[in-house]
Amino acid sequence: MAQGKKKSGIGLVLGVLVLAAIIGVVLGFVLFQFLMTSSKVTVEYNAAQKVEISKNTVIIPKKDESNPLELYTVLLHGEGGDSATLAVTDAFGFTFADADKDLSDGTYATAISLSNGTTVEGPTLVYKADSFAKTEVSIVPANSGQLDTGVLQATEETFDKATMYKLYKNKVASLQKRVGKATIKTSDSGAYIDGLAFAQLIDFAGDGIEELVIAYYDNDYTVPEGAGSYATADTTKVGGLRHYHLGVYEFVPGSKNKKASLHCVFSGLDAAGNLMGNDELAYYAGYWYEGNGSFKLRVSEVDGQRYLLAGTGADGFKAFLMGYKAGRFQAVTGMTNSGSTHSVDGMSQSQSTCDDTQKQWTEAITDYVFADSSSEALKSSGKATMETVSQTLATLKGQNESESQQNKE
Repeated sequence: MAQGKKKSGIGLVLGVLVLAAIIGVVLGFVLFQFLMTSSKVTVEYNAAQKVEISKNTVIIPKKDESNPLELYTVLLHGEGGDSATLAVTDAFGFTFADADKDLSDGTYATAISLSNGTTVEGPTLVYKADSFAKTEVSIVPANSGQLDTGVLQATEETFDKATMYKLYKNKVASLQKRVGKATIKTSDSGAYIDGLAFAQLIDFAGDGIEELVIAYYDNDYTVPEGAGSYATADTTKVGGLRHYHLGVYEFVPGSKNKKASLHCVFSGLDAAGNLMGNDELAYYAGYWYEGNGSFKLRVSEVDGQRYLLAGTGADGFKAFLMGYKAGRFQAVTGMTNSGSTHSVDGMSQSQSTCDDTQKQWTEAITDYVFADSSSEALKSSGKATMETVSQTLATLKGQNESESQQNKE
């Protein structure tokens, strides 16, 4: 009996040792894979090679081999249609986990918008969220050069304004075909502009390159979940403000590895809910509401810079200036000058300070009306709004032909 127990004990020990060896081999293989794939890598901005990353891979764009960029915006375009915009204001780089939504696994083209308004192409990233990928990816200019003398020069050569105007024109024309031309419609409480109501070129960044702003009515629009109580409220406002889409598009230059394209930097209710975390801004979604069903788009110029003035005058003055900040289109600053509340960016101020700020924001302003008390009233007040579409199409056609001719010469 004692002999049998001893044999059984030896077998158990051997079994444990074999199991431990197998586990060791497996762990060793996993560790080997981790060490082989989890490392730092350097890649050039316009490199054709693809780099695999995980959600924790730190990606650091640099102006030369040693110095990281400190202020830029990253535009991620997934082959499957997923996209994101990340504003970076330090030298520590970014990860896909920094995006304000979960991105799907897949291949992403990258574009990096610099603080001077120029956009450069980054490497193609193959995103596998939970993979053992690189821990750090540094992006550097070609030939160990400086970003402002190497990659920028190559990018500027591909910045074809003729292509930009062509893409803008195609966007306006296709949208007008889908939703219809601007027409005045009436409801029980007044009149509003249906179809493609507004299209205009506006240089928000002050870099001499215009963005395209469009606004159109969509009666079938379903407000997204989480857009906020103002956005989801079933209001009786004329035309239904929540059904008006506002889009701001910027041009992304092409290169030898990627075609030129348009990037939507603001899309009304879909994006406004995230700006300054304010439900009320999400409801106004870039527009200005005057009360009694009257709302408009307001283009304001402050200190030579152009913005959209969003908010309401129905209950005092609650306003947001929307434009570019840190390379990203967003609510740049906000103010409440109403009743006993006088504040700028959430900080209490004297009423006189807010009065002066309000005057500054509205001193040089152009209003485009979308709704009024009657169709007759809107024919007058909304005339300038509806004319923007035909004027912009004519401008884009002329600019495209002019730039194309210059390129030939």
